[in-house]
Amino acid sequence: MTQPTPTVTTDDVHRVIRRDFGESHFAEVQAILSAYGTKDYQRDSARVHLAIMKLAGGDLSRLRQHTDTACSDYRDVLSPAEYRRYSDLAWSGRSDKAAEEKAIREDWDEYQAWLARK
Repeated sequence: MTQPTPTVTTDDVHRVIRRDFGESHFAEVQAILSAYGTKDYQRDSARVHLAIMKLAGGDLSRLRQHTDTACSDYRDVLSPAEYRRYSDLAWSGRSDKAAEEKAIREDWDEYQAWLARK
């Protein structure tokens, strides 16, 4: 089993900004997130912006922190936002195929539920 990769759009980013931070913070959140994606090596902006927001949990301070992290290395936000359980297994050195497949399924279900939340 391979890890699924979310396919997301700028519309998803805008919807989650409004959902998690409110319309009154829309411009501020966009401005913070815009720090990521300005360099050639900063890829897949919508996906990384969503990962940043998932980790921030509606907190502007945490949003700034995770944006800074992503600007240094986007994998440092994608891994905990999208593949939290799988990453924990990989770092523990105690994984087996069944545990990995379970972690992949649970990570995907968690991400999809978070993304779809109203």
